[in-house]
Amino acid sequence: MTELAVQQTALWLADQVEQSIIDFGDQSERSKQSSSHVLGVSDIGGCREYVRRMILNDPFTDHPNTYALASFVGHAVGNYAEGALAKRWALQQVDTQLEVRIELPNGVTLRGHPDLVAENIVVDFKTVDGLGVVRKGAKAQHRWQVILYCAALILMGRLPPNALCALVYIDRSGVETKPHVEVWQYDAKVLDEIVEWVDDVIYALANDEETSRDKPREFCYAACPYVTACRGGDTDVTGLIDDEEQVLAVKTYLDAAGREKQAKRDRESAAAVLSGVNGSTGEHSVRWVNVPEQTIESFRRKEYQRLNITPVKGRKGS
Repeated sequence: MTELAVQQTALWLADQVEQSIIDFGDQSERSKQSSSHVLGVSDIGGCREYVRRMILNDPFTDHPNTYALASFVGHAVGNYAEGALAKRWALQQVDTQLEVRIELPNGVTLRGHPDLVAENIVVDFKTVDGLGVVRKGAKAQHRWQVILYCAALILMGRLPPNALCALVYIDRSGVETKPHVEVWQYDAKVLDEIVEWVDDVIYALANDEETSRDKPREFCYAACPYVTACRGGDTDVTGLIDDEEQVLAVKTYLDAAGREKQAKRDRESAAAVLSGVNGSTGEHSVRWVNVPEQTIESFRRKEYQRLNITPVKGRKGS
């Protein structure tokens, strides 16, 4: 086989794997449910305009695949995590992917499949690249999803009224091995917030108007099957960032930058104390190495983009 034929085979195989991953996602129960315009528990708290179009049974205009691999990996990790935890909890009643259904007071019916249900707790697994942002707090959409699962399970008698809700975030990059977990007791009053969110959609439907586009444009173009119909004419790329996850990402970035600056000051302070010291602590060797002066005649720095986050002028604390 020629080198060209080998390269062509490699490209063909890469395309085959990529398309297989996309097809797998399209055939998942969640995708089939969406394609049938059946609202799922996970849709609530996301984008109200998406939910409005789903209720109207509007045809999809797009098939974005940006997150196909991330979804594929998340699905695989979630399945293994469910199975592993169910095996560890084998002495109690445990159900995985149990089908639930709940009708809200405004008449909207939602379906879903909680990842794992034990005797007194419902657990939903999420996979993310790094846990820094989620440690700032779970998104309302994720919390509402588990609360709706819990409400449905209580109504069907599977869980007691004082059941616990849990979100387990796993780092799909594999860097952090311990997941970030949030646990709270079910509170029926939170359902009022959820119903109010859905009522916004019902109001828009009743008045034949569009409602809030709750996701950032970048997410819409990467993941929403309605993006052309919904945001095809939307060219505004500036403005207030109010997406919950992106705001938390800004805070996480600034916190990390602050820790980095503090770490640099701590290193400089420690280096001053160790000036001229050479030896061993028994755990670490300490030595000073002379780095000779070096002249670099010329160099070219490649173009790159740098994230710059600064306080807004006039804001308190800036």
